Amino acid sequence: MPSTLTTRAKERATFVVTLTFEDSDGNVVSPQTLAWTLTDHNGNVRNSRSNVSLTPASSVTVTMTGADLALDAAEYIAGKRWLTITGTWNSSTYGYGLSIRDHVAFYVDNVKA
Repeated sequence: MPSTLTTRAKERATFVVTLTFEDSDGNVVSPQTLAWTLTDHNGNVRNSRSNVSLTPASSVTVTMTGADLALDAAEYIAGKRWLTITGTWNSSTYGYGLSIRDHVAFYVDNVKA
């Protein structure tokens, strides 16, 4: 079951998610390639945020703001979003060009005017 963040984003505000990467032994690793995609609960890409490149490092941040966190009329109470991470990493034990694919869910709260 995917993780759901306990901190909730606010509609059209700024929301930052910090990602760290570890191998199967718990050692910190830096990916070779890295990207993120933002989708809603129906799998629709939000604000054209598909396969957005990140500079690979052992810890990176994804910053979402404005239209990334906009809610549709159907999401008037809260909208669920999925942050999907893809990339590759190298392991001296398991090989090179290994796939990274994971996601985390979070909610965007409607902010009344």
